[in-house]
Amino acid sequence: EGALGRKPLSVGGALNYISPFVQVSLYEGDNNSEKVLHTTNAAVKNGLNPVWDEEEDEFEFVVKNVAVAIVLFSVWDDDTGDFIAAAAMPLSCIREGYRSVALFDSMHSRSGPYAFSSLFVRIQKLSM
Repeated sequence: EGALGRKPLSVGGALNYISPFVQVSLYEGDNNSEKVLHTTNAAVKNGLNPVWDEEEDEFEFVVKNVAVAIVLFSVWDDDTGDFIAAAAMPLSCIREGYRSVALFDSMHSRSGPYAFSSLFVRIQKLSM
């Protein structure tokens, strides 16, 4: 098992690995507030220990209402379009620096193949 906690699938004797990508979305409390802020490229056939390009996948966004803003990290399989795991957290609770974001599967569980899945991210808050 790797960073996403997903075991390779064996079909007909061949191993099939997922090709994960991450979407980062922001919700700010109004009905039309969902914004997909960033989507990484897929880590092709590297679901055990995916690594994304730091410079290419660095992005910034402006938040209007920090008190109610929620950031959603969701992981998807590029090959099948399947949901893998996600985590949502209030922006006001995220500290700066390198953080491990624990992921939960579609059943809101951290058991089975997702018991130790996480994303390693770097957060930096800028004042305007």
